[in-house]
Amino acid sequence: MSYVLGIDKGTTATKAVVINAETGQALGTARRQTPSYRPKPDWHEEDMEGTFDGVALAIREAIEASSVNPAEIAAVGVSGHMGGLWALDSGGSR
Repeated sequence: MSYVLGIDKGTTATKAVVINAETGQALGTARRQTPSYRPKPDWHEEDMEGTFDGVALAIREAIEASSVNPAEIAAVGVSGHMGGLWALDSGGSR
């Protein structure tokens, strides 16, 4: 049997779901709030470490809730909020 992991990195929350690829049944889901800062009107900023940690926790919680062996996840799909800039240093680190 194979499974897929879907991740939606939203402006207010990150959602993760593990789905049975054969039946389409959601087996485990998780949601983590996305802390944001609004230093000026219409601005949206996030702490990279906090964002990364929230996404990682949502993934972990969805997998744990599904009781699926992570090695059986055949594909990962990711969607993200609108446009944005994710700055990395010269080594590719966040």
